[in-house]
Amino acid sequence: MEVVNTGIETNTGGRILRLADRLMESSFCLAYGDDVSDMAVVETMEFHVFYARLAAITGVHPPARFGRLSLDYDNVVGFAGQSPRDTEWINGGSMVF
Repeated sequence: MEVVNTGIETNTGGRILRLADRLMESSFCLAYGDDVSDMAVVETMEFHVFYARLAAITGVHPPARFGRLSLDYDNVVGFAGQSPRDTEWINGGSMVF
């Protein structure tokens, strides 16, 4: 593993571009600096290779932030506490290229 400081002002694409000569040899993983996960790295790499795509990105269900209301026009007919949105996906912050 190698950690490379590409500068505080560099955006994601710029970071990859600055390391392009090191990254062209094989697949590599990329994670955001605030990414904390239990991603199965080996299995994710195998998935990436098996499907022969340019990139594989982790997806996660967004955490619940608010309680949900069920409405019948302008009447509240139900209220549910905070629960994860299991029908939506967001960028999980870990990728394989």
